[in-house]
Amino acid sequence: MGKQVAICEATDQAGNQTTGPVRYLVQYVMTQLRGTDAWKVGEEVTVAMRLTDANGHPILHRQAAGLACRVKLHQSGAQTHRACLTYHRSTHRFSTTWTLGRHIGPSKVTVSVRYQGSSVTTSRTSSARIAGPAAS
Repeated sequence: MGKQVAICEATDQAGNQTTGPVRYLVQYVMTQLRGTDAWKVGEEVTVAMRLTDANGHPILHRQAAGLACRVKLHQSGAQTHRACLTYHRSTHRFSTTWTLGRHIGPSKVTVSVRYQGSSVTTSRTSSARIAGPAAS
């Protein structure tokens, strides 16, 4: 994953040849965000997801460990929150947990992964609706 280089050779119709590097970026596939439904003021919520290869297999533990704080959550709307997601080897998931504040209404949750040495990111966004506390 990340930045890659391939050396390519080309020949035109006149027989001219050249060789040169072609740079490309291999991106992860991000599964749907889990935990972005039925939120209530004051409750603890967890958002989790997996990063996979193109075939849907979770990335290797060593790849996940190398991401450090490049997998991030940003919540906007009725409430705001930012966090680095933590990788859990047993579930192959990245997640973060926090306690919701007092504001109700729609919120947008975006999780993104930034690739080392690149300005490119892969992200997934989900809507959440924060409701008032349950009646007692």
